Amino acid sequence: MATETGPKFWLQVRESYIIDNFEAMVDYLNRSTADSESKSQDLESTLDGIERLLTELNRRISSVP
Repeated sequence: MATETGPKFWLQVRESYIIDNFEAMVDYLNRSTADSESKSQDLESTLDGIERLLTELNRRISSVP
């Protein structure tokens, strides 16, 4: 059920989506709400994907002399 602040959170993303659609995804995350079931699955999966991508990008940047 959508709320006044935005749609129910449902998005699951791959790393390529995060890079290609970062601004739109952040906007969507800001407008979305999550119930406890969705938060434990889709939202957490998305946030974990973002964290993995950022960790990998940081590792790549750090390895450049």
